[in-house]
Amino acid sequence: MLNDVLDQDRQAELEHRLLVDATKTSLCELVGIAPRSAAEILVEVGDVQRFSEAGFARHTGTAPIPATSGEGAGQPVRHRLSRGGNRRLNATIHRMAMIQLRFEPRARALFENARNHAQSRREAMRILKRHLASVIYRTMLRDARANPRLTQELQGIKRLGFRNFENYCIPALLYAGKPNRRVLGSIVVR
Repeated sequence: MLNDVLDQDRQAELEHRLLVDATKTSLCELVGIAPRSAAEILVEVGDVQRFSEAGFARHTGTAPIPATSGEGAGQPVRHRLSRGGNRRLNATIHRMAMIQLRFEPRARALFENARNHAQSRREAMRILKRHLASVIYRTMLRDARANPRLTQELQGIKRLGFRNFENYCIPALLYAGKPNRRVLGSIVVR
C-alpha cells in the first residue's frame, strides 16, 4: 500500500519535472524550488509581466506593512508580515526561505544581518522572504523575455479562469489552455 503511494508520488514528480522542463523556466535552478513548486509558481502568477516588482511582492504576500505609529530617534522602523496576497505563493516562498537558510550562505548572511540590526526572528524572515520574492520575480521576468511563447501560454491559462493549483491543468503550460484530462499521481488534472 505505502509502496504504491510512493511509486505514484515518484511518477508524479517525474511528470512535473518533464512538464516544467518543457516550459524552459529557470526557476528550478534556484535553491529551494522543486519542480512542483516551480509549476505552482508558474500557475499562480501567470504572466509575470503584468506586475511591477513591488506589485509582485504584494501579490505573494511578502510586501512589508508598517507596524509602528510613532518612531523616536534611534528606534528601528518596524514592519509586519502581510497577511494578504496569494497564500499558496507565500507558502512556496516560505518553504524556499527555510531551505535557503539551511543551504545557501547568502540567504543566511541576509538573515543574520537583519538579526544583528535589532530585528526579531520573524522580521528577519519577512526580509528574507521579500528578497526571495524579488529573486523569483526577476527570474520569471528574464524567462518571459527569453521565451515569449511561455508568456502567451500563461496568459491563455489565466483567461480560462484557473485560480489555484488543484483546478489547474498542468499540461496547459504546454498547450495554451486546451483542457486535457489525465491523472497525475493522486491529483486529478482537468
